[in-house]
Amino acid sequence: MCLLSEETLFDQEWLEETRTKIDEGIASLEKGEGIDGETFVNQLLTQLKQAKEA
Repeated sequence: MCLLSEETLFDQEWLEETRTKIDEGIASLEKGEGIDGETFVNQLLTQLKQAKEA
């Protein structure tokens, strides 16, 4: 298998996983679950800071 095909397969798998996560997130929000945007962004920033420091 050539490198381009491997990259394309990886990209397709990532895309499908991301779509699934988005669909699950939307379903969760429609049920009234989830967190507000400000909390999400703060958690994300904390995770990014921790990863940068590691």
